[in-house]
Amino acid sequence: MLLLWLLLCCALQLMWRDMTTTNGASYEVKIDSFVPDPNYDRTSVTLNTIRVTRRGRNNYVISGDAELFQNWGNENLVKYDISNSKGVPMIRGSQPFCELFNSNNYFALKIRNASTIPPGKYCPLPKGRYEIVNFQVEDGELPLIAVKDTYTADARMTAPDGHMVLAYKINFSII
Repeated sequence: MLLLWLLLCCALQLMWRDMTTTNGASYEVKIDSFVPDPNYDRTSVTLNTIRVTRRGRNNYVISGDAELFQNWGNENLVKYDISNSKGVPMIRGSQPFCELFNSNNYFALKIRNASTIPPGKYCPLPKGRYEIVNFQVEDGELPLIAVKDTYTADARMTAPDGHMVLAYKINFSII
């Protein structure tokens, strides 16, 4: 679940770098699918009640909980890719887990505030049960314009031995 939050954080921060809080976007974002990779390591994490709910035009809420059975630290690598409808990579990157999770960007802080993760920065993030409650991205947080197309956002976290700890894929459209 934490990887999911981080994927959204990265995707929104990188695709919508020029944010505005004064006007609504001139387009609509539609989430077409939002699913974990079926081959993620269930001995590392259990995804319990993750759900995305549309509350209105460009207003989505993520809620749910997950349980980590291992500490997640900088030895875990988060990789993310965002591609357009032609499969052309728009954004691609990777960061150690703690660097990404403990960053001070707007969305990372917003995610932390909407979760039951204790205040402060952690590395490693201790194993345990974590919940996210009503994490929202709203219309006023999007830039005024964006390229209309369909996109695929993939995020995955790998352990030091290379096996996939957790992965998510989100298909979304800007219409």
